[in-house]
Amino acid sequence: MKKRILSLLLVFAMVFSLIPSTALAVADTQGASAEQANPFADVKETDWFYDAVQYARVNGFFSGTSKTTFEPNGTMTRGMFVTVLGRMAGVDADRYQGESSLSDVPADAYYAPYVAWAVKHGVTAGTGGGKFSPDAPCTRAQMATFLWRANGSPEMSGTNPFSDVAPGSFCYQAALWAAKKGLVSGSTFNGNAPCTRA
Repeated sequence: MKKRILSLLLVFAMVFSLIPSTALAVADTQGASAEQANPFADVKETDWFYDAVQYARVNGFFSGTSKTTFEPNGTMTRGMFVTVLGRMAGVDADRYQGESSLSDVPADAYYAPYVAWAVKHGVTAGTGGGKFSPDAPCTRAQMATFLWRANGSPEMSGTNPFSDVAPGSFCYQAALWAAKKGLVSGSTFNGNAPCTRA
């Protein structure tokens, strides 16, 4: 029996060595190009968000709203954003199944394990009253705060460049951090504006 297995392995090795290496390279290239192909009709190469959408899609952080649409101008909900953030952090969703303590987060919702992760690690405490408001738009202030907290809530110093962010605001440190990281810019932050999927 051992001789038969060894013979089969040798035959396999010989056959494999006869396959031209260029054939393997072509197969690999075709796989890579298929992965890179843009499936979204509403995301064009000339769009300012094109590269970011493709990066997020290829890395599994984000998916479209259908097989052929991304809806870049659609609203980014709080549930969506925490899901993307959790995926970027490499969260094992199975570890957080059924752990949400917030009353408006159904256990079977796609975002439920990511909300549980975010609560457990201090990324969010919800919107008050034991709720998370997963379908509410994620505002610029909330997005910056989630990102800042997910990065360890580093203490920031210096002058906040945004005239509309008061020093006592919940997002003051987050807005300053986001500005220093180059995530946002301008003279106003417009923290209450809803974020789009783009």
